[in-house]
Amino acid sequence: MLDLVQEHLLEPSQPIVKSQAYVTMAGNDLTAMLCLVLGNSLRVTGTTRTLVVLVTDGVSPALRHLLSSVFNLVQSVRSLGTQGTTKLTLLEQPDIGVSFTKLHAWRLTQFSKCVFLDAATMMVQCCDELFEREELSAVPDIGWPDCFNSGVFVYVPCMETFWDLVSFAERQGSFDGGDQGLLNMYFRNWSSDINRRLPFIYNLMANVSYTYKPAFKQFGKNVKIVQFFGGYKPWNVKFHAPTGQMSPAAGVHPTFAQFVQFWLHIYARRVLPMFSQPLQEKARDSQYICALDLLQHFPSFLTSEPVVTLPTPSFRSHPKPIIYLPPSPRMPPEIVEAAQSIEANAKPEVHASSVSSVSEPSSEESGPSVPTDTGTEETFAEEVDMKQTRAEQATSVKQHAFVEDLSGMLAWEQGRADYMGEHRSDNIIARLDQLIKHSSTEQCVMIKD
Repeated sequence: MLDLVQEHLLEPSQPIVKSQAYVTMAGNDLTAMLCLVLGNSLRVTGTTRTLVVLVTDGVSPALRHLLSSVFNLVQSVRSLGTQGTTKLTLLEQPDIGVSFTKLHAWRLTQFSKCVFLDAATMMVQCCDELFEREELSAVPDIGWPDCFNSGVFVYVPCMETFWDLVSFAERQGSFDGGDQGLLNMYFRNWSSDINRRLPFIYNLMANVSYTYKPAFKQFGKNVKIVQFFGGYKPWNVKFHAPTGQMSPAAGVHPTFAQFVQFWLHIYARRVLPMFSQPLQEKARDSQYICALDLLQHFPSFLTSEPVVTLPTPSFRSHPKPIIYLPPSPRMPPEIVEAAQSIEANAKPEVHASSVSSVSEPSSEESGPSVPTDTGTEETFAEEVDMKQTRAEQATSVKQHAFVEDLSGMLAWEQGRADYMGEHRSDNIIARLDQLIKHSSTEQCVMIKD
């Protein structure tokens, strides 16, 4: 797999201030790619601090190799939910442990203070002044400003705090099932200390900045950190590889198109050159391509262990973890098996003897047998059709149930609906029309039958 990236890369420059660090985390190849852009944005904006990335087993050797050329420290960690030293696996929802992996950041005790940055963030201007803030300093969350957003926060590494957080997670859990709820419960006095409330410019949620356009026009030039979520993720935006310019048909909202363009510029100029020559040539030969398209050439992105994602609050009553595969051009084995099963059941061979054995009691138990009539055959055929329909629906759900499906629901429940993108009214109306039409069609078929 290392033949997909450049073998010989320059080592990252040494920081001026080695006792403080920017910390991020990658759990799979996609988030590792986002960390590459984040790390390069920190380099471009001129930080003097150490760059650290925590990586789990889901990151391939090729992406780890690239990360080591950008970050001063690539630290391997394991999901808290699988460690024998904790009891998170005994919780009702053991998959919650995956989202608590961020707690490993408190174990970096070789640093006196750190700033954690989510992989989906990007540095626009140098903000080393954040290291003057106290633990826990963060930006209010747009969905509930009395809570802070855990995408960016200042903290002090400490093993005692780490174990306190783990113990707290075992006892209390998290009100939203993720690290943000846990950290807000643990640092519950955050909202009462104005000095720990960071200005919005340190964590601008890109897809909501348009909600107060006059304020963005006034203060947008001061933005220092951007967090991407919702319908306008830069890694899904098509761009021209030689120039880094986004496609005119990208449909990105004008308010934050400048941030998406900056992300694409860093990716095209500083990340893409780290890939192998064949991948670079493929990108240049395409009129427009997105970062996710290139990532799908990595075998680990297609065939590695499924990416485990935290279910939304609506599903957290189910103790069984919900597992999703990342989108890929390859068809998963279970879908192939389901399709073969559907094909086998599409043309059932109905024999009188088999119908009789299913529809009628035996002659020994109920007396003389009743001759098989046409109605019995039709009933059996309808049962086969119903099973086939259920199998098709199950196949459809598996094929399209990617991470984005539930993240959209989570955004709604947290008050982060993407009103100008995926969740805009015309999309919702179109979806409702589709469901109504499908329901009407099923009713018509039942009436005819």
